[in-house]
Amino acid sequence: MICGIAVYIAAHMTDIANDPSVSQYLPNSYMTVIRWGLWSLYFFFQSLIFTGMWFFGHEAIHNAISRYRRVDDILGFILLSFLGTPYYSWQFSHSLHHAHRAHAEKELAFVPETRASRGIAEDQEHVDYTDHFEDAPLYTLSMLILRQFLGYPLFLLGVRTDNLSSTLVEPLLAPSSTFKNRYNGVIISDIGLLVMGCLLFQASQIYGMLDVLKYYGIPWILCNNWIVLVTYLNHTAPNIPYYRGKAWSIPRGALSTVDRDIFGGIGRFFFLNAAHFHVAHHLFPKMPWYHLPEATKHLKAFLGDGYIYSDEPTFKALWKSYTQCQFVDDEGDVVFYRNSRGETAMRVATES
Repeated sequence: MICGIAVYIAAHMTDIANDPSVSQYLPNSYMTVIRWGLWSLYFFFQSLIFTGMWFFGHEAIHNAISRYRRVDDILGFILLSFLGTPYYSWQFSHSLHHAHRAHAEKELAFVPETRASRGIAEDQEHVDYTDHFEDAPLYTLSMLILRQFLGYPLFLLGVRTDNLSSTLVEPLLAPSSTFKNRYNGVIISDIGLLVMGCLLFQASQIYGMLDVLKYYGIPWILCNNWIVLVTYLNHTAPNIPYYRGKAWSIPRGALSTVDRDIFGGIGRFFFLNAAHFHVAHHLFPKMPWYHLPEATKHLKAFLGDGYIYSDEPTFKALWKSYTQCQFVDDEGDVVFYRNSRGETAMRVATES
């Protein structure tokens, strides 16, 4: 409904800007700026609404909206299909993310690169890290922007944005060994995407490709950016550990997430508390989003220093995580990210 209201306002604001009774008092150059400004506002807020719909679908995946699994599945299927996400396929892959969070080898969504995957020798004293990393800020920024806007669609297609073996991730759109015994769910998910594709094609035939791009396409692209932004920052930071072997456990994995103040109150509203209270979500996945703030208050008191929180400005935190979290060591039960100079912000405590 909110999405439809935004479309209605966007359609009519253009009419207002083109109204002769308004435009006659302003030069054409001013009217062009006003039109672009109004459309930019629409793109921004509609993308936030789309992202809120995506996070609502995320709640449905966890059966955190109603008591009934089928009700949540129907709602989530409609919302995520509208946004180009295969519902049942992602439901299963997301459950694997929760089941193996922060496992250095089994984590599905946020698997860290290692020295070996980067081709970096273990002899730290004689390694020239400039041979392995591009330090030019413009290049780094370009790659970050590409990952922000293309990272999520590529993930759905089974393409990783790192150098790990492609066997770790398979497309969410096709039945595979990852989704064995879930063939029907994958097919239903694909049908949902096919129907959405047909609706967009039909809309482009009726209203024109440009209108579909303006009302749906650009907000959808920006929505993918917000999804990557939030999920990446909740799971990636120099002070987040990864575990191997017996050092890993489900509670340790759940606590290897970080709560972030992304966009303040706007983020809390549109992202359904997912960014601000993600630690509680990993500990209690079925807890509805509106209970997460209260749960987090008690978790902070209970966990003490074990609770990870950051109030860094959003884009500063994104740049820091992207540039400082490059790879982890090949060995070690507990490892932290190293930056492009081989430095780590955290060290594993050793028993005395």
